[in-house]
Amino acid sequence: MRTVILLVLSTALTWAADLPWNDAQLRQIDTFAHAATHDDGMWRVRTTSYDVASEIDARFTAELACYVELFTREASGLLRLRPLARPVRAQVIVYASRESYQAALGAPVMSRGQYDWTFPREGTPRLLVRTFVKGSDRAFARFYRPILNHECTHHLLQLRAGPRKIPDLVNEGLATFLQFWDPFRDREWNLTHRRSEFISDLDRARRESRLPDLCQLANCDRWDVDGFGVQTQTRYACAESFVGFCFAAADRSTFLDHLVDASIAGDIRGVLDDQRGRETVAAWRTSIDGPHPAAPAPTIRLISTHAAHQH
Repeated sequence: MRTVILLVLSTALTWAADLPWNDAQLRQIDTFAHAATHDDGMWRVRTTSYDVASEIDARFTAELACYVELFTREASGLLRLRPLARPVRAQVIVYASRESYQAALGAPVMSRGQYDWTFPREGTPRLLVRTFVKGSDRAFARFYRPILNHECTHHLLQLRAGPRKIPDLVNEGLATFLQFWDPFRDREWNLTHRRSEFISDLDRARRESRLPDLCQLANCDRWDVDGFGVQTQTRYACAESFVGFCFAAADRSTFLDHLVDASIAGDIRGVLDDQRGRETVAAWRTSIDGPHPAAPAPTIRLISTHAAHQH
């Protein structure tokens, strides 16, 4: 089975000019940079969990390698993901331009990032995150990292689910919630300062009385039902908002743990349909029924498409 997640960027966001690497991380980056190899136009670094490559330079690739390991540790701990019985190495590739990225995908796609996964009946799984640098600035500190966060979140979940399809309500909700998570900051800072991708869509749907039923979303076979139109944007808004609501309180956070475990197993209906699930969903609806402040227009739009192939 193969799942492809695409992200479309409409306007670039300003990102931090410098990253707060600590001394140990800087030493690790130096080690990666000195160990980097170069072939077929790619700089390559191997880490504990990833084969990392970029078309930029050795230093960029080394920082990229350190960052994906940092985000992996932070996200895995945040989601309380179970350790893997058999670790599987994934590839992370950053291309130097959209044109190079499109050439690698073999199509003139307008996406900004993509995650592909294949779990054959026999042999090694193929797990691949791809994105590219936009513009002429090649410093990793100014590279748009939310794309990596989003796609790596999908990867961390799928790595544990194997060939099972993760319900989109949780898969897209977690990936969208964590795409603006800053792994250099602690949980409390992130919960206070994290950007909300679809808050304006959520507020609009609330005001127009067209919020969908979460239990129905948990059972839907197709996430994008209108070419990433209003209905699909509202789905992303609700999924992201519900995940954020669960993260915000300790009792709801433990409920989210059960929801994530059930998602990895492929079915969340039982978790949402029991008494605790119904109470959590009802509390979320109550929390968003009040007035919401005006929000700036989102700058990223996500398109999620799924294609299944038997191997």
